Amino acid sequence: MSPSLHGQTAPDTPPVQSVHVGQVDWPALVTQGGYQQPASAYAAAVAQGLLAADPAQQQAVAAVQRLWERLDERVLAAPRQHGPRQAAAPGGWLGRLLSRRSPWPGESAAPPVPAIKGLYLVGEVGRGKSMLMDLLFATARLRAKKRVHVHAFMQSLHQALHARQHSAAVLPGIAADLARDCRLLCFDEWQITEIGDAMLLGRLLEQLWDLGVVVVITSNTAPDALLAHAPGRDSFLPYIQRIKENMDVVLLRGTIDHRRRDALVEQMWRTPDDAAARLDLEQLFDQLTEGHEVHAERLTVWGRQTVAEKTASGVALFTFAALCEQPLGTADYLALANRFHTIVLTGIPRLGGERRDALRRFIHLVDVLFEHHMRLYASAAAEVEALCDDREASAFARTASRLHAMRTPVYLAHSGPNRKSQSSSVLPVAGPGEEGSGS
Repeated sequence: MSPSLHGQTAPDTPPVQSVHVGQVDWPALVTQGGYQQPASAYAAAVAQGLLAADPAQQQAVAAVQRLWERLDERVLAAPRQHGPRQAAAPGGWLGRLLSRRSPWPGESAAPPVPAIKGLYLVGEVGRGKSMLMDLLFATARLRAKKRVHVHAFMQSLHQALHARQHSAAVLPGIAADLARDCRLLCFDEWQITEIGDAMLLGRLLEQLWDLGVVVVITSNTAPDALLAHAPGRDSFLPYIQRIKENMDVVLLRGTIDHRRRDALVEQMWRTPDDAAARLDLEQLFDQLTEGHEVHAERLTVWGRQTVAEKTASGVALFTFAALCEQPLGTADYLALANRFHTIVLTGIPRLGGERRDALRRFIHLVDVLFEHHMRLYASAAAEVEALCDDREASAFARTASRLHAMRTPVYLAHSGPNRKSQSSSVLPVAGPGEEGSGS
């Protein structure tokens, strides 16, 4: 037996294997390796070479460990309801849509214990924020927990509000439904740029905090800088204050982009976007679809149509113009994620300037592809670093890091046809009264 951090003893088991440095299968490490606490699991991952040593991450792990210890006390102190639940919420609408774990049977939503501060993990792209959130999620000793991506969450929230005539008065009920199944809620990639969405989330967070839900957020933006230049930001300032009151802000000051460091330079990204590159992608499409029948396909989402030039066997070929130069949004891209596992995208131009709207859509597209473990093969006017003009560089930084991460062996091993099945319940392919169709 070997001692681990914080007094926990871990068995001398063979190291859990990972296909590449920088990515860790935390559930496997916890289950197979016996490292039950965040600090000991992280130390084991570094010792086994699964993570590169990073002092900034190690400081953040200490904050994750402190929250883990308090979460355990909270669960042990919380009373349980052993009777039947209210019929209105066997999981709640949002809980069913977004659940990653089932709650303990009859677990109550708001135990009468002192409020526990959550975590707001902030830092530049690739510093390990999502990895640390996953570490906490895997080790937290409670099953009533959910990890969601903010884009998918917002789409589900808007859908629920739409069904209720867009009345914000239903937010307390939505929060109560979610809190019945969730003591720990992890929001990944908090990148809200619209004041309307920010206000909705702010109101919902207030309700969740009042119900005793512990919230963890990862973001590239510190709380005081949220919506820095957005019109109407003053109305969001009280929610920024509430975030700081209810969450410990942890800054990852590391200088290494762990996602980019080990990115492959294989031909998943072809430049320049010329006739030869497009011919290569056409041939690649034929290889990926392995002779299956090819057809064009039209997806309809809330009345908007997206046309794939060629689809077969979970692979779709699109032009950049079709996906990013049309009035599409995250709902449309989520529909693609539910329908396909691989996207072949041709004709990506240089972005920014007059193509600012196209840039914004491309950022949302890459977010969805990455979060849903999809593969992307593309032809572009320039390499990733040179694709966006200097004026938009900060907005594009996270996207560039994700595009590099999507070429790493560990991402490829668990993406595309190898990804776990994606739930189609977050959003329907077609809106109310509409149906997607092939053409």
